[in-house]
Amino acid sequence: MSLLLQKIKEQKIVPLFYNESFEVSKNTVKALYEAGIRMIEYTSRGVQALENFIRLKEIAATEFPGLLLGIGTVKNIKEMDDYADANADFIITPVISEELVKHSASKNIILIPGCFTPSDINLAFQNGLRLVKIFPADALG
Repeated sequence: MSLLLQKIKEQKIVPLFYNESFEVSKNTVKALYEAGIRMIEYTSRGVQALENFIRLKEIAATEFPGLLLGIGTVKNIKEMDDYADANADFIITPVISEELVKHSASKNIILIPGCFTPSDINLAFQNGLRLVKIFPADALG
């Protein structure tokens, strides 16, 4: 977790994106990497998400050393397991779910839940999490 926090503090942003095309996804990661970004959230929002993510992780060590590549919009245990098996550096959920929190802890997966209310944030804290994503942040203006 400390490496994630370090990257967030250094970058000040965590870009996120998804594209059906692996080539577009790879080129986007390359452009971000060349701009100095070392932590990216790829989102699980389409039919090619898992396959693209697996391929991006396969090339990351050689083409993008030091890159932390995580997955966002994970909504259930099966998706969490799929992306954990694909070596996601972190997993972001759109909501706080005690089931997903417990499952991530049992598998030693770094989980960053989407939280919006103080109660959501408190629930994350009470379950041992120390990092949340305010989601949907655009609703705050």
